[in-house]
Amino acid sequence: MLTLDFRLSAIANVILRDFKLINKNLTFYFQDIHGESYSKFKRFNRNWWLRRKQAHDFIKKIKKDNLFSLKTKIDYYITNAYVKIFNISS
Repeated sequence: MLTLDFRLSAIANVILRDFKLINKNLTFYFQDIHGESYSKFKRFNRNWWLRRKQAHDFIKKIKKDNLFSLKTKIDYYITNAYVKIFNISS
């Protein structure tokens, strides 16, 4: 369910220090009122919280695998609590 968007990719690359720029289109993005971005990820719905949780888990794994510290913000705790309370899973 997690769509790795630009923000997650950029964070991972900065942390891993493995960032390369290429002059090539690898993906194309557009929004459609009947598409996934519009229909499934409205702010604060079930899928939005699940995607947010998966993004936090992704960053946590990068932190663990690369042995660096990054302060955990309150958003991480709120997201995990919400997902647990409302039993949201993929």
